[in-house]
Parts: sequence; structure tokens; C-alpha cells
Amino acid sequence: IKFQTVPYSTLSQYPNGIPIGARVIAIASTYDALTSVLSDQPLSHDEAIEYLRSRAGELFDPDLVEKLAVTPTGWRPINAM
Repeated sequence: IKFQTVPYSTLSQYPNGIPIGARVIAIASTYDALTSVLSDQPLSHDEAIEYLRSRAGELFDPDLVEKLAVTPTGWRPINAM
């Protein structure tokens, strides 16, 4: 997706906005990278959420980060499915 690497803080620079799909993929991709067993030091779900929250509004859509944070079972890394 063309916009998945565009920081959320630059939203106003795009007249049509950053598509929601790109914002979701940016969060999901980062979450997976942070929690993946392929990482040297994978983070727990809570640690990954803490990181995403710390960058919400800058790199990630804060509303979407909070939706992930309150998901009862959280997300699992793709390779854990």
C-alpha cells in the first residue's frame, strides 16, 4: 500500500488523507515486527502496545492504536497463528 510508511503526523499534507487501510497496515506491521519470534528480543503484547501508544499521533493513528489496545485477546504475531 502506497501510504503505509507515511507518518500519521503528516496527515494534513495529503488532501485526501491517508487511507485507513494504510494506517491499519502500518500498525499491524509494526506490531508483528515488535512481537515476532524472529526478532532478537521480541516484546510482549503489553510492551508492543506501550510502544505503539508512545508513537501514536506521530507515526500511528491514535484511534486505531487504542482500538488494538482494548481488543480483548490482542493480536498475535502472524507466525504464531
